Amino acid sequence: EKEQKEWIKAAYIGVSNEELKGKIKSFLKPESDEEAKPTFEELQNEIANSIEDSKLNDEDKNKIWNFCLLDESTNKSYGNSIFSAKRRAIIGKDQGKKIWVDDVLNIKEDSGEVAFIPQCTKNVFMKYYNASTNNLQGWDKEDAEAYKANIEHVLKEFLVKTENNEEQ
Repeated sequence: EKEQKEWIKAAYIGVSNEELKGKIKSFLKPESDEEAKPTFEELQNEIANSIEDSKLNDEDKNKIWNFCLLDESTNKSYGNSIFSAKRRAIIGKDQGKKIWVDDVLNIKEDSGEVAFIPQCTKNVFMKYYNASTNNLQGWDKEDAEAYKANIEHVLKEFLVKTENNEEQ
């Protein structure tokens, strides 16, 4: 239950729909009417559906365009959170801050552990590879394809340089 509440609070910041925000507040209030209160699973699905326009299917999630490098501590710190919560965790680790949401849904910052975040990983969470995006709430197929195209471009340049050096 504690983990579910933490997931919901972390997701709250990425939600723009006021009706959904109201449901989240209701879920988090202990004195809310239990019968009218949505379940965690209902809220989790509704949040995920409201944020991600062009979701990756399960097969796409296991392709290179959905991977980036993180240290173990950072990776475990956000678990199965939505993209916007992961993004906040990455920014926080890079800046030596812990960015979190309190029980009344205010964003808080504390000093935290600094972690090395590789530049490409920062770029993924800043949506650097997709120049046409205006959505920082989710990682979609368009983002994934732009990231993969960059990987291919960089590798192609590297491989051409390597081949040229070997020929000399």
